[in-house]
Amino acid sequence: MRSARWSKVSLVVLALGLLVGVQARSEALPAIQNVLGVYNGFSHSSLAGGRSGELQIVIDRQTGRRLWGNVTSPGELLPAVMPIQGTISGNGEFELSGRTGSPRAGDGSVRLLCDGSVRSLGDGSARVMAGYRTWLNPGPPSLPGTAASIGSGPPIRDRGRLLLLRDFGLRQAESVLGTWMQPGPPNDDGSTGLPAVQLGVTEQDGSFFRGRLTLGDSPVGANPGPPIVEFDVVGTVGIGGDPAIAPTGAPIHLIGLGPEGWFLGDGTVQKPPSPNLPAVQCQYQIMLFDGTRSDGTFELVPAV
Repeated sequence: MRSARWSKVSLVVLALGLLVGVQARSEALPAIQNVLGVYNGFSHSSLAGGRSGELQIVIDRQTGRRLWGNVTSPGELLPAVMPIQGTISGNGEFELSGRTGSPRAGDGSVRLLCDGSVRSLGDGSARVMAGYRTWLNPGPPSLPGTAASIGSGPPIRDRGRLLLLRDFGLRQAESVLGTWMQPGPPNDDGSTGLPAVQLGVTEQDGSFFRGRLTLGDSPVGANPGPPIVEFDVVGTVGIGGDPAIAPTGAPIHLIGLGPEGWFLGDGTVQKPPSPNLPAVQCQYQIMLFDGTRSDGTFELVPAV
């Protein structure tokens, strides 16, 4: 009887040990983040003569680590809309792939591979940095659903980097349309210098917006500042509350692509009366293609 009783005790201890081990292991595994949404941004080819421009990735289905969606690009090496699928790990690293047609040479098929990481920004938005590779098999022009190409031969290849921003997906958000500026240092005669930073938002649809960002004073004038750096930008903006209740304002995120590198910015849109005009406050990072990086902050008010 004693040995039977000790056997039962041993089984209970073993079961508890296994349960604790499984629980500890499950707690150690990172949770898979929800990455559903619309990601707007830019692609930049690292090849001479490669194409760069705006890009959109939509992830509209996720089951655990598995992802499905589509990519849209006006470039010549991708069709208007290409279905994609892939996986994401617990630490936010992902792989996506897509293909149109068959992989035979001469049929105009396109293949895309993309791998990178998703970083949550803590407010519903997220930033994606990734590398990509594409192959376009030359084929007859205007094949349905594929990029147009003519001729035969080896695949046309491209590779480069992607920078994307998940949109808040709001139909209504703080308006940032118009020109925002940070005045430069005064001239010798006391007049206001040219803008040190200028953001021109030309299009806004809900929380999504598009425009152009200029940093640096003009090199001409009494007090020339740093050289001008320009970026095409896309961004997303949220909703702010009463300044007395939500003094931090509405969240805003921007990313940009310029001739010399990338721009990343995160901040808020403050409502009056702080001070008396709305203001965009932003921390930013510039990553140039030559490896140079710089950080800074700016505060913009509507141009008058």
